[in-house]
Amino acid sequence: MKLRRFFHRNYLWLGGVVCGIICTLQLSAWIAVSVIWLLLAGLLSVKRCWRELTIWVIASAGGWGSCWLHEYWNQVAVRNNRLEKAVVEITDSSALGSPLYAGESLPFRVRGKVMIGQHKRQVELYFPEKYPNPGVCEGESWSVTGNFYVPDPPGEFFMYDHAGRQWRDVSAKFANNGYRNYLRSRGVAGTVVVEKIGFKHGQASFFSRLRRSAAIRLDRYINDPAHRAIAGAVTLGIRWRLTKDIKDEFARVGTAHLFSVSGLHVGVLAVLLLLAIRSLPMFWHVLAVSSLVGYVLLTGGNAPAIRAFAMVLAVEFLRSRLLYVKSLELLSLICAGLLLANPYYIVDAGFQYSFVVTALLIAAAEPGRLTALTGSGCAVYWSDFSNGKKNLLKWRGRLAGAVFFAAVAAAGSGILVLYHQNLFFACSMLANLLVVPVLTPLFGLALLKMVMPWGINVINFLLEALIDYLEWLIAFFDHWTDGNDIARPHYMLVIAAEVLLLLFLLLYRHRAGVWAWGGMLLLWGSLLLYSTTLAPERLLVIFSGDGSNEPAAAIIDPAGHRANLLNINRSSAYLLHDINAFYGISRIERLDFGRAVAGCVNGLPVLHKNMTVDEYRLPGGTVRSRVFREYTRDLHLVPGAESGRLSLNGINACEMQILPEPSGNWLVQCQNQSFRITRTAVPRAYIIAMKPYSTAAGKQAKIKK
Repeated sequence: MKLRRFFHRNYLWLGGVVCGIICTLQLSAWIAVSVIWLLLAGLLSVKRCWRELTIWVIASAGGWGSCWLHEYWNQVAVRNNRLEKAVVEITDSSALGSPLYAGESLPFRVRGKVMIGQHKRQVELYFPEKYPNPGVCEGESWSVTGNFYVPDPPGEFFMYDHAGRQWRDVSAKFANNGYRNYLRSRGVAGTVVVEKIGFKHGQASFFSRLRRSAAIRLDRYINDPAHRAIAGAVTLGIRWRLTKDIKDEFARVGTAHLFSVSGLHVGVLAVLLLLAIRSLPMFWHVLAVSSLVGYVLLTGGNAPAIRAFAMVLAVEFLRSRLLYVKSLELLSLICAGLLLANPYYIVDAGFQYSFVVTALLIAAAEPGRLTALTGSGCAVYWSDFSNGKKNLLKWRGRLAGAVFFAAVAAAGSGILVLYHQNLFFACSMLANLLVVPVLTPLFGLALLKMVMPWGINVINFLLEALIDYLEWLIAFFDHWTDGNDIARPHYMLVIAAEVLLLLFLLLYRHRAGVWAWGGMLLLWGSLLLYSTTLAPERLLVIFSGDGSNEPAAAIIDPAGHRANLLNINRSSAYLLHDINAFYGISRIERLDFGRAVAGCVNGLPVLHKNMTVDEYRLPGGTVRSRVFREYTRDLHLVPGAESGRLSLNGINACEMQILPEPSGNWLVQCQNQSFRITRTAVPRAYIIAMKPYSTAAGKQAKIKK
């Protein structure tokens, strides 16, 4: 049947698993995905594609079962507990014992396994500043005393329903379930805050000793701690020596994945190995690629590294058996297997980035090859050219192919920018295009230094020159990451854009590819329309839940991609980030501090990490709070803020006032309307959508009134 050409069994396996996971976890797209699942099941039934329908149902059931098992495993007998001298087996590949170099700190979060109730759980040991990491190492067992807790669920979001005059719970729409899902994607049940720790028994594992030995050899005669940290992180995945400034800079540019050993690292090593033995029979290629499992285990076994290793090994094995399997079908099967192993990978941005961009590049292989051939000219006429001109034509073709693949990857990354509202993806493709040529010699030199006892000075000179280039490149692109407003469209539009781009690459030589191209143009027009006219006019947001007496609030203008804030505490900063990500707000026009006290400013670090603030305002009077001065010492404060009052000027002008009540609740007044806000212990955001004024004059009159 023609229908089976478009519903290959591997794609059905992946699609069914994804649908089952999204619907079971009730992620933001679960209703739309449920409709799509029913429509496809109905279509397969009508066309009597019983084999495809069976695969679709079984894959969806597998996704549901995987989520159920993980939920059961994370919930049963896992509660906040007090651990007294509990034996913890260290399983974290980042735990290498003592510092590698004098003056370096150790990681303050380390994973391990401990008995909680009747089950052994993987937990995260947190070492506070007053009790730093004493030097735990992977493979050892330590006696730990401290409080174990499961991370709190995400903040609650309630939107006011003007028609029903009540608050509707919209947490599933706004909350990104960030930290809890981050831990679950790594199989971590909760966190233990260490109070006492002592060595019990055991010794460092073989891979831990090997990783430490390799890191010590790599560090030899490199005096700059930043260079040591970058070299160790890029080649061995040892990230705990990196300073916050280095990690933030690489993250802003979109190259932070270099510090987490991923498919890029495995791919570079595979290329080096295959180039070294390309003249040997295919059987030796399979053995060479199989040896990369040691590198994957040596660096911690991250999901992208496992995906790349499985992909390269499967391709080489099938080639050795003279079997042909499409790479995209193989990638989809590997992705489905990893999601069944851990369904929470689906919310991991790095996992999505790895598979989406890899799928697009695989789909672009054939058009990219033709682009390279076209760029190099027709080889039939090369006999009339000199060798120098032939080489120039070859390099012109390679450059054309590289630009084409970079454009495809940049398109996929740009769509992920819209979905995640994270500048991690913004400059990443262009930056990575210039980073990739450096990685191959960087890996080669690092491997030489680890195994060769001589020539260290020459290798160090070249190695540090490559790291200097890497630092310069990241600093150059870092200037482009400030002040970029991003408009977030609906999640289904984002998914449709990725699917249409993939279809266009697959059908570029078929007339159906014209429909995919037309669909992308139509979708782009709808994105522009959505970001300008379909967004709500104004949102009032009042935050509650951290025990502060100073109310935190925001007025958000999604159509204008702007917002103003009144105070910012820790809980409101996280909730505000989720709301701004949903509506595409990346810049704060003004932040007013109602009073110069600690409760108004302790959310600034979280705010600065995710958004840009143009102006800070302070009410009159002397600043007495030491905490307030510490948080704002590097900020330029101007007068003009008022306690409990916030305004938004311009086209969508608005003003709100928050009044305390004797009961401890807050009364919010805006546009001749009053809303009573209940103060809660759980972080909560109350969202009120306001209607626009008819004329600018009417707006000003209403505001004054």
